[in-house]
Amino acid sequence: MDLDSPVDLLEPLLFVLNRLLEQLCARLHMHILAIGEIKVTLTLERNGSRNKEPLTHIRTLRLPVPARDSKLLLKLLRLDLERHPPFLPVTAVRILTVPLKARSQQLGLFLPLSPDPERLEITLARIQSTVGENRVGAPALLDTHSPNAFQQNRFVLPEIQEKRSATEKQTTAAMRIYRPPLPATVEFQEGKPTYLGCEGARRRILAFAGPWRTKGDWWSETAWARDEWDIEVRMLRPKVQPEPSRESEEETALYRVYKDLRAKRWFVEGIYD
Repeated sequence: MDLDSPVDLLEPLLFVLNRLLEQLCARLHMHILAIGEIKVTLTLERNGSRNKEPLTHIRTLRLPVPARDSKLLLKLLRLDLERHPPFLPVTAVRILTVPLKARSQQLGLFLPLSPDPERLEITLARIQSTVGENRVGAPALLDTHSPNAFQQNRFVLPEIQEKRSATEKQTTAAMRIYRPPLPATVEFQEGKPTYLGCEGARRRILAFAGPWRTKGDWWSETAWARDEWDIEVRMLRPKVQPEPSRESEEETALYRVYKDLRAKRWFVEGIYD
């Protein structure tokens, strides 16, 4: 659509986009198709430039699930254009969509209702406009032994499946990670750790296991190397109770500590549940 006059405000531009989106969604609905990707090309005013090639501002939205709701697409485009507005007035608008098979899903009678994927996408877009791009998504582990190594991928709502009750209960252990890790000191006697100092407290090490040495990325600037230990001591942060008792003083916990071999420093990484 070529505009009669250049548009430099967002609201008039959204009015044009809404008209085009309604036409596209109506055509796709007739063919039982939906939109998987939408590309908006805005032709900008040259503003006296000698270059004959038209200036364009291109934005592409890839939807996690196929959709054909024009109001949903308009909200996503509004949030995207608010973060990346065109730097010159717009003289023409072109929309290209990639059609996909419409989404169909049969939910189970006894399964809980899942969040609407369309509304979830709008919520994620609003959060991204507040905290910044590349800061919203789902963490995915990397193929490395480096601790806390992960990347952030686009969040896609998984399909809900029925949970089957396990016949046998499996014992699992979880560790609560301190972020950032707590600076600590570890005293050794005859090659064995004997005392742990952290947060102004000094605790005798009752039992230990380790060390486990890991290292990697020695060829790059992000090289790392560390020795890990599991130690049992009296709790660094005892639970608050109305009356101190002898049992609370003797309460122990299992911690993961490590020594950064490059920085020559000790840290408490987390506590086991």
